[in-house]
Amino acid sequence: MRANISSVDNLKEFRVGLIKARDALKSSFSEAESDIQRFRNWLVQDQRKHWETIYRKRHEQCQTARRELQRKKNEKTMLGNRRSFVDEEKAYQKAKFQLEEAEQKLKAIKRWSSILEKEIFNYKGAVQGLASITEESLPKACGNLESMIISLEKYADYSSMEGVDFMRDGEIEQDQEFDKGSDDKDKQEMGQ
Repeated sequence: MRANISSVDNLKEFRVGLIKARDALKSSFSEAESDIQRFRNWLVQDQRKHWETIYRKRHEQCQTARRELQRKKNEKTMLGNRRSFVDEEKAYQKAKFQLEEAEQKLKAIKRWSSILEKEIFNYKGAVQGLASITEESLPKACGNLESMIISLEKYADYSSMEGVDFMRDGEIEQDQEFDKGSDDKDKQEMGQ
């Protein structure tokens, strides 16, 4: 296997980018989890408690309106005629409608709570792979990149030093050969 690496700096930049991406993903997962939990609490706890309280009040109002309507229906004038109970009938119908509205809200909260739990389960299943990569694989990859960068830098330093030594050795050998050749020439010239 051969790597064509033109610059260790590019690897360093890639590693920094990978770390930033990992941090951004971790932050996004954390924010999403926080938003999910906040919405779950709002729906399952706050809204349920709110509408349960309203239901109890409206149930009591409906019971009071019903009793008032019954009392008015049974009440007679001094002449034995029945009194008008139109206002009490309207009040009872209004209280009954408001009670039904509270019942519908509680049913909707129960239904949406169930849907929310399923969607949360699906979301967590969908992001589990990416979350695992973010938590486990990306830190390992960053560590491996760091090791590669260190190794490549050491190799580059070693190669550049070895090249210098090689050049020096070559120059020394050439100088010695030059000196040897010039010594032979000098001897020949002196001998003549």
